Amino acid sequence: MYDELVYVFERIPEVVAMNGLQERSTSAESRVGDHRSRQSRPRSRARRGRGLLFATLVLGAGLVFTVMRNAESNSGLAAQQIYVVKPGDTLWSIASRFAGNGNVSSLEYRLYSELGTTSIRPGQEIRIP
Repeated sequence: MYDELVYVFERIPEVVAMNGLQERSTSAESRVGDHRSRQSRPRSRARRGRGLLFATLVLGAGLVFTVMRNAESNSGLAAQQIYVVKPGDTLWSIASRFAGNGNVSSLEYRLYSELGTTSIRPGQEIRIP
């Protein structure tokens, strides 16, 4: 999640540049002879406001997408795997294949709990929790 947030925040200058929201120079030379009417100032403020709103919406959408993606991957609603038993497989060998760096014995027990038996046969489909 941290990497996604860093990526989004690194893109803010690009969004600002695309919308023409870069700060104008405030040096003395740029202000000399700059006689804008009062009517043009609200437009530039409004434009900056719209750009800020756009950038906020983009960041917010990115954050919401990241949170939803992480919540989906951490929930039980994520796609579960189905394993077809091969000759010579045991619950322990299947659990060790899918446990990765996790606890093999706890996955073996969860498989046993779902099947209700330690007896498995080739061709049987087992849902990996």
